[in-house]
Amino acid sequence: GVIGNLDLLSSNQLDPETRALISNAQRAAHVLLTLLNQVLDFTRLEAGKLELEHIAFSIETLVDDVAQTLSGLVDHSRVALVVDLYSGLPDKVIGDPTRLRQVVLNLLGNAVKFTRRGHILVRAMPIQDGVRFEVRDTGPGIAREHLSKLFQPFVQEDSSTTRQFGGTGLGLSISRELVELMHGRIGVESTPGEGSVFWAEIPLESSAPPGVLAANIFE
Repeated sequence: GVIGNLDLLSSNQLDPETRALISNAQRAAHVLLTLLNQVLDFTRLEAGKLELEHIAFSIETLVDDVAQTLSGLVDHSRVALVVDLYSGLPDKVIGDPTRLRQVVLNLLGNAVKFTRRGHILVRAMPIQDGVRFEVRDTGPGIAREHLSKLFQPFVQEDSSTTRQFGGTGLGLSISRELVELMHGRIGVESTPGEGSVFWAEIPLESSAPPGVLAANIFE
């Protein structure tokens, strides 16, 4: 109700100050909804009550949708957001697009939080029996001693990010649980001062021949 009303208001002719206020309210409402959904998902995962769908969907559409969703949070004057879809990806795969989208959204959202300049690259490439997703950024990087803890519940690499961006510290933990539920793997590689690469490899059955896809730059 609240988000719908805000979206309706934003579609009207508004002065810049009012539009900025509504935009801030929209972002806050989406953050609260995300936090609520993360807590509910974490509870269902811990109880073993979350079931996956098995339907046909497009990797290209999913990745582009995630990039478009978060594009508004990127300072495009300082950071380039690029989607790189490898040739050879199937046009359609069988799996759970909602939960896979959630994983990619969490990984990309993490990069958006920390990358102040440079680029963020979202990549999907075919691997044996599935697809590998990568989010590469030129953010501050993560200290080696923190890497093993990142996918634990309620953990953030820097507690100041909770104050600045909000969050439960559940996004990466939920992503790990979802990837494991899909019988996949997830991990991170990082160099302090240079950036990070978060990746997930998901077994996905192709439902169509591979296509030829290209890179997109979101501005």
